[in-house]
Amino acid sequence: MQQHIVFVGAWWAWVSSLVLLFCKLWIQHIVAIDSNESELTKKLSQAWVKVIIWHGNYSVQQDDIIIYSDAASWSPEVQAAEKKMLQNRKKIFAPRTYFEFLWEISKYMTTVSIAGTHGKSTTTWLCASILEKYHSNFWLSIVWAPINQRWHQNFLLWKEAIEPVRSIIEHILFPKWPVVWKNMKKLLFVVEADEYNHHFLHLDTDYGCITNIELDHADVYSSFENYLETFITFAERVRHDIFIGKDCLWYTKFINKVKHNRIHTAPKKQFSFSTLLWAHNHANASLALACAEHLCPHIDTSLLAQELNNFQGLRRRWEHLWVNTHNIPIISDYAHHPSELKSTLAAIRESHPSKQITLIFQPHQARRVVEFWDQFIRACNNADHVHVYSIYTARETIEQAKTYTMWSDEVQQLMERLSSFEELWTALAHSANWIYHTSLTTLQETINQTNTWIILMCTAWDLDWKVRTLVTSKNLKYNQ
Repeated sequence: MQQHIVFVGAWWAWVSSLVLLFCKLWIQHIVAIDSNESELTKKLSQAWVKVIIWHGNYSVQQDDIIIYSDAASWSPEVQAAEKKMLQNRKKIFAPRTYFEFLWEISKYMTTVSIAGTHGKSTTTWLCASILEKYHSNFWLSIVWAPINQRWHQNFLLWKEAIEPVRSIIEHILFPKWPVVWKNMKKLLFVVEADEYNHHFLHLDTDYGCITNIELDHADVYSSFENYLETFITFAERVRHDIFIGKDCLWYTKFINKVKHNRIHTAPKKQFSFSTLLWAHNHANASLALACAEHLCPHIDTSLLAQELNNFQGLRRRWEHLWVNTHNIPIISDYAHHPSELKSTLAAIRESHPSKQITLIFQPHQARRVVEFWDQFIRACNNADHVHVYSIYTARETIEQAKTYTMWSDEVQQLMERLSSFEELWTALAHSANWIYHTSLTTLQETINQTNTWIILMCTAWDLDWKVRTLVTSKNLKYNQ
């Protein structure tokens, strides 16, 4: 039987980035599996990857290599691989999560890990775009959000790096061949380091950047202190230098607790971005510049800064997609934390105080909603019209949701009375005087409306792809 490299949970942007990277490296016999068709699975099909929709339709072979997203750990493919590994005692074929595989890559390369609650993707791309041009040993970068000016790819691979990077990947997949020790830690790898489920602690980090720290992923971290401690652990594992942004909410606590003698605070600078808006992106760029200056000391700082000014922005980060039939712009953004929504809406309001803003918001996970209930309401109410689309619940149940830490006694009492998530979303919309939509069809009038200045769509899940499909089928005008 032919050995395959099987990616399970291919809808996940990071997993799909590995698939496309493998294709770029001419690694063959790849299978991608997911439970639903999506924009990413279509993209993989176009790259001649064998895509299987729905789990249980692929029979895992003895020597298959399984790489999966955490969300697919329950899948029959991962379970079958675990069983075969235990039966045959071949640990080299044990299934690995995406971040466990990144740890393998990071062992062989000088790794720059970009961490933080907000702004990781932007900062990683900004840093990688400088280092790609000015660092002699830059080879690879992997990020969550695709970059617009690179054909919506999630990775950067220098054209001269295909053979050495392929050698490293093949050595990880097939440990007996080839031998790559001569390149140990010589090549530069810039990666977005996600804190969910302690993922970034897997990485073998040589240089670290932290954009900011604010409690998120409450299903993993019980408190801000617990969340902060994980970032401190990450920082203390960094082999060389750490670069951080200065934020009064976490900076002092972090500095006082972390045991590392090579921490650099990035001074905040101003840039003349053409596409990256709002003040927080100046902070992200300042952090990227500080790291790049340290790694490229022989390059004039003004040249490094100019590279940042030319940056063209990321997919779903204030991305101008279309104008509707009444020439009203529709913008897609990844904001799904109350602080991100607050920052984006406040910046629009500050720039255009008299303009009407329509927000279409798809929250991500019930836990985040009930634990940040009041913060979401305050953040979203900076828009003139708020429409909430059916929330992605990440395999949660309503009974589980009732055990979450509630924002207030009022929310606790509300949760005790509910029997479904639909009732929860309806109650949220009602309490904030928003409009709740259960299907994309009911959003069409909102997308085609005339009585607003801008339509801002904020989602970390599938609404973005659904609306892209809708506007394409309706022949609305692309703003690109």
